[in-house]
Amino acid sequence: LEAYLERAKSRIVERDLRGAIGDYSKVLKVQPENETARTNRGALHALRGHHRRALADFNRAITTNPKAITALYNRATIELRLDAFDDAIRDLTRVIELEPGHKEAHGNRGATRALLRDLDGAIEDLDRAIGLDPEDLLARYNRAVVRLKRGDFHGASADARFCMAFAPRDWDLLDRVRQVLVNAEKSMESAPRPPAA
Repeated sequence: LEAYLERAKSRIVERDLRGAIGDYSKVLKVQPENETARTNRGALHALRGHHRRALADFNRAITTNPKAITALYNRATIELRLDAFDDAIRDLTRVIELEPGHKEAHGNRGATRALLRDLDGAIEDLDRAIGLDPEDLLARYNRAVVRLKRGDFHGASADARFCMAFAPRDWDLLDRVRQVLVNAEKSMESAPRPPAA
């Protein structure tokens, strides 16, 4: 069985995802509760766009081990792709309970909360993700968007400027950040000013 697990890793490096899935399937025929093989096969199904198969593997891994952080996190990412936001938040919350320093779980839960218009919860999670990794540009971008929605134009501008300074070659992110920055600066210019004393 170890040989199949090792060959699966090699096949992943060679981008032979079908072959790796086959190797993990062979392991699971003999050891159906093998969490590593189950979770890895689920991740490969997800990469191939087979979300239902991925969910089936993650569900089985979590049934076997309710503390399977990787399976919980991966299931949440599939749930996000399927717009099952409440399920994703449940799984991300469980990941955070098991591993409070899981920055990706905080970042994804924050972005999901923003989609559900829980802006305070989104800021809380995004602040935590940034606290864990101050250079997490995706969390900073998402926080800029949430700050803009909350009317915190200066905060949105600061996050956008940080992203621009540290992601000079990520053109997709830069385009999105520039839009946030433009919107924040327009909003600051049009905001009412307090009367002079």
